Amino acid sequence: MKYLLSLTLIFGAFTMHSAVGQSTSYTIADGSQIIVEGTSTVHDWTAEVKEIESNVEFDSGENEFSISDASIVFKVEDMESGKRRMNRLMHSALDEGDHPIITFRLNPNETSTNVSSEGIAVTAAGTVNIAGVEQDIMVDLEGQLLPNNEVRFSGSKELTMSDFEVDPPTAMLGTIRTADDIIVHFDLLYAPTDDNALSRFGM
Repeated sequence: MKYLLSLTLIFGAFTMHSAVGQSTSYTIADGSQIIVEGTSTVHDWTAEVKEIESNVEFDSGENEFSISDASIVFKVEDMESGKRRMNRLMHSALDEGDHPIITFRLNPNETSTNVSSEGIAVTAAGTVNIAGVEQDIMVDLEGQLLPNNEVRFSGSKELTMSDFEVDPPTAMLGTIRTADDIIVHFDLLYAPTDDNALSRFGM
């Protein structure tokens, strides 16, 4: 109950004191995770992204609160399955040589944010670039304002590799095949980029 009350007061103060509009920047913090899950004709597999670059900007006007900008960037080589051969096949399928970076860029005009005593509900619209191919996606995220004033967003999104012109990895002369569909799980922790950021939330 204390957390819910704090969340309401903090975001309420933020919007009330921001009639002319303010923005607050947050950057990715330790403890964040992006995990990719998939299946194959032999077994399920997972890959974790070891290094993530990401920033979020919160914006407000009179009686409004929104995410005005966000981006996620990571290297294909930082996707680690724990198995050397799987890593090699995965990185090759994602065309690491020509397209070493995977990105997500928010489209704020099509993104909705709802702040309540239960947390932050976000339907994020944006563009993903995988293997040089861009696709527009929608992702539902649940947000929490943590006691240390960091913000956590979590959710998942199913993607189809062939939509990005990626051929699912195969092995053993094609007798082992990974499925075309994967699920990307997000658990992203953000911290304010400067000490003054917290005061803009009425703290």
